[in-house]
Amino acid sequence: MFLLRVFILLLASGSICFAEVARPSNLKVVGVEDDTPTECRAFFHETGWEGSWDNVRPHELWIESIHKDCTAQVVYSFGVRPGKNDVAGYFRIIKAEIKDNTMSFNIPSSTAKITVLYKLDNDTLSGTWQSSLSTNKPATALLIKRK
Repeated sequence: MFLLRVFILLLASGSICFAEVARPSNLKVVGVEDDTPTECRAFFHETGWEGSWDNVRPHELWIESIHKDCTAQVVYSFGVRPGKNDVAGYFRIIKAEIKDNTMSFNIPSSTAKITVLYKLDNDTLSGTWQSSLSTNKPATALLIKRK
């Protein structure tokens, strides 16, 4: 079971569109374990992170829990690019690692290695998404804390 969340995006062209992002209906934001290092703890935000990939594909990142060894359980989700007939939005629940102010994880795929990295800068996450099958430059994302 999953829920859809509607995003309102302002495109580079100046037009506004609506997009949906899937997320699990049983999303459970637990928090941060005691004794978790401050640099790992900083990635947690109770109401999640939101933004878009390459300013067109809506994206959310939920950090359900962070452990004292700086591993985290995250919900990675994105939606359909407005006006495009491409990959439907989906979510994955994934184990991530935090090291040197960067959160990283691989998205399970039967055809490619997909690596996602997020660098924390105060109240924003700057992300990159790279597939082993792509020769293009990595997709980029900028996420802010959801209110």
